[in-house]
Amino acid sequence: MKASQKSQAPIIGALQLRMSATCTEDALRALGAEVSAFASINPDAFVSAVLGREREASTALPIGVAIPHARIAELERIVVGLGIAPKGIDWSGQEVHALFLMAVPTSQATAYLMLVQRLAKLLRDKQRLDELKSFKDEEECRAWLAKYMNLALE
Repeated sequence: MKASQKSQAPIIGALQLRMSATCTEDALRALGAEVSAFASINPDAFVSAVLGREREASTALPIGVAIPHARIAELERIVVGLGIAPKGIDWSGQEVHALFLMAVPTSQATAYLMLVQRLAKLLRDKQRLDELKSFKDEEECRAWLAKYMNLALE
């Protein structure tokens, strides 16, 4: 499904609630394949762009969350993938348990920044972060993301 209609909420394109990856690259490749399929973009180019961005500066936050992204010209709507890694991912020396991977249209830099700001604010609340990390059911997780993040359920 191609992401479209830039005025709509970002799309939840992929969920992996029990990621087994323990390093940044493996996590990005696993979740990136699903985000790419949903967004109808080239997975290798997408993951390479995200890895390049991570080499410039890590997107890991001190709360154990990483929010990597790449800008993609042909998209019209932000596509978000969420990975939860119960065992943790080594992310530039920091342990990450929640990964929000985003494919961002080049025309939506402001919307992306607002989304990241909303995510960071929400997940600084330990109770909310613990809720997010505890989901076992994808539909419950999608409903939580729609409620707290205004992410579309498609």
